[in-house]
Amino acid sequence: MPAALGDRRGMPNYRLLTPGPTQVPENARLAFARQIRHHRTEEFRHVLAEVLDGLKYVFQTAHDVLVLTSSGTGAMEAAVANVVPRGGKAIVLESGKFSQRWRLICEAFGVQVVRHEVPWGEAFVADDVARLLREHPDAVAVYTTLSESSTGVGHDIEGIARCFAVTPARRGVDAISGAGASECRTVA
Repeated sequence: MPAALGDRRGMPNYRLLTPGPTQVPENARLAFARQIRHHRTEEFRHVLAEVLDGLKYVFQTAHDVLVLTSSGTGAMEAAVANVVPRGGKAIVLESGKFSQRWRLICEAFGVQVVRHEVPWGEAFVADDVARLLREHPDAVAVYTTLSESSTGVGHDIEGIARCFAVTPARRGVDAISGAGASECRTVA
């Protein structure tokens, strides 16, 4: 392996060509070697407050941002389990592997799923979401992705959000691969 592809100790530096995880720069990996801050110290509380303020900026909100110590799937499960009761109805906008996960989670939690699928590689049309909300006024939530990383498609989240003005339905957006990179303003 050429030296240019190794780290400074000559160890191989493999290139991941998958949808995730992403490459971690060496300076970030070395930061993990430092002593960790105990989570009950003033120093940690200061760092956490700074991170939460930064996340408010990323999500363009004045509201609290909740940090979950789980994978993205765990956050998606929380968004279903805490919003739609068992037997309740949710609309799932399915356009790839990760939006498909919304459907599977809803089904696992006993949620009645209204599945709106577009071919992988295509984006949702806000008018379709408005029609679905009219056809299913009892839908408690609509779940979708900001950017479907399995296909590389970004969705018009702002246009889709406008459809919610006349409905009490909540919206859940998987922004794991796009938050901070794609426009996704929350309700301030």
